[in-house]
Amino acid sequence: MQNLQLSFLFLYLVMIISLLAKERCVSLQGFTNENLSTQERKLVLNCTATLPCREKISSVTFMGILRLSETSSELLAFTNDKHIAEKSGNKDILGLATDSFFNANGESYLSVSYKQDRNAQPNEIDCIVRGFDSSGELVIMSDTLKYKPKICSDKNENIKKYCSSTFSYNKRKYCFSNLSIANVSEAISYCNLMGGYLAEIDNRDEYLVIQSQFNNAVEKYSDLMIGGTDAAKEGTWIYQNSLKPVSYFDWSQQQPDNSQGREHCLELKRMYNSRMNDEPCFNLKHNFACEIPAE
Repeated sequence: MQNLQLSFLFLYLVMIISLLAKERCVSLQGFTNENLSTQERKLVLNCTATLPCREKISSVTFMGILRLSETSSELLAFTNDKHIAEKSGNKDILGLATDSFFNANGESYLSVSYKQDRNAQPNEIDCIVRGFDSSGELVIMSDTLKYKPKICSDKNENIKKYCSSTFSYNKRKYCFSNLSIANVSEAISYCNLMGGYLAEIDNRDEYLVIQSQFNNAVEKYSDLMIGGTDAAKEGTWIYQNSLKPVSYFDWSQQQPDNSQGREHCLELKRMYNSRMNDEPCFNLKHNFACEIPAE
């Protein structure tokens, strides 16, 4: 009897460990941003697959976000080894926008945002990751977001909630987050909730203002993520929001170095005299800077 109990305990522990591994491997986050003045509601979804996926998946071939309702389902967007994000299914989704970074080794994200139809809300949304394990067997992993996202207040309330410091320059407001995020898609989502985007440094004057605020911040950040990625093509840096080429650089010595072939996002790094450095887009513990245009 004791051996049977131990066997059940062992199976239970294996099941719990498996579930935890799944949550670390594939994650779906959702943010609902409601503009109280225009009555517009926007849903932002982030599907991520990170390095622990290597425990079960040696190569990822596909990521997708599937929206489910009582009567139908549709694939909102997917990304694959061609490094593109596309939507599939209903073509009249208002304001649908996608962003993605795809790495077959398991560091990938897919972000989707669209205007919500208040009268046709889905029951749940799935983040699906497909790949192969070390033996070549097909593996499908997923995470589900039950459709009860928290309705966020207007952007000014979110600025108060998520910013440790703010300042203004050239008719724009800037926020240094009080959050430490794990990947770039989280930073993009929080900036979106504040009515902005990851700070896009356009010229030397703007850079010096942000750098000075970074140096003098009460909360001594070690790393501050800003807008800029070369995930699509190594060495070709673009802003994640405007998709325009990054127009100003002040790299620290011997940077960018794309260490281990994994550094495709842009930051200011205090230990590098608060100058620019390339960094991974995942497995981070970074604060970030948002740029919020004037209304």
